[in-house]
Parts: sequence; structure tokens; C-alpha cells
Amino acid sequence: MSSFKFIGAMVFFCLGLWGILTCIDKQYMMEYFLGIITPLAVGVVTVLGAKAVQEKASETLTSFFIKSFLPCIQQVVTGK
Repeated sequence: MSSFKFIGAMVFFCLGLWGILTCIDKQYMMEYFLGIITPLAVGVVTVLGAKAVQEKASETLTSFFIKSFLPCIQQVVTGK
């Protein structure tokens, strides 16, 4: 699967989930949207970054993922 098809599937799934949640509870429509679109944007940037790193120098792909994952670990551990 190409990265653009994968991104398209992610967008389709996330917007579909937003639509379902909005139908269930319209009161929190904007909160649902922001709660879904923000991680989606991070995921899209990560996929595009991984594709660029893989095309440029595939041997550095593992270090790219480690560097992109470390801030998440730090945030979970420290709460900052």
C-alpha cells in the first residue's frame, strides 16, 4: 500500500468516526473534531516524514522513529 493510500484511509476512518460521534451527540461536535483531527495531523506528518527518510536513506529509518517517539514517552512519564 502506498503512503498516500494509507493517509487516505486514515482520513476516511477519522472523518467517518467524527461523523458517527456527531450523530450520537451533537453538543460536542467541535471537541470531537479537534480530538480526532489533531492526532490525524500528527500521523500524516509522521507517515510523510518516514516516507521521505526511507527514500533518502533507508538505514536511518529506525533512528527517525526512535527520535519521533521519544517526546511521546517523555510526555507520558513527566506529564509535561
